[in-house]
Amino acid sequence: MTRSYEDLIAAFGAALGHPNLAPDEHGTCAFTVDDDATVFIQQRDDDTVLVFAEVGRLPSDAAARELLAANLFGQGAAGGNIGLAPDTGLVIMSRQEPLRGLDHAEFAIIVEAFLDLLAHWRAALPNLGAAEAPAEDGAVGVRV
Repeated sequence: MTRSYEDLIAAFGAALGHPNLAPDEHGTCAFTVDDDATVFIQQRDDDTVLVFAEVGRLPSDAAARELLAANLFGQGAAGGNIGLAPDTGLVIMSRQEPLRGLDHAEFAIIVEAFLDLLAHWRAALPNLGAAEAPAEDGAVGVRV
């Protein structure tokens, strides 16, 4: 864990109103938003900062299809990722940023955008896949 990461987290925590926010021995810290969602921040070995949070449990296979579409080129994740933890079935949203040159004000903007998107996906997830396309009749079309 680098000193610049510790300084970033301290300044970010102070701005957030959490003056005791500090990384643990693994470089990870967490804070709770609206007494509901826990957001984790971690310094990675490649000198990047990873922000991640649980969106919720995948409601159906059809929902996975919609999440994959949203994840294409990071469109639905503002340049981040939406993934599925295979061991738990939980949908996880993450965003990774280079630590070099990242100040707490810029980081706060990144985290705020992450939180807005997290709120969107947490609200949308239970309804994803609910309006599946009608079953096909088995006919196969070939374009010539």
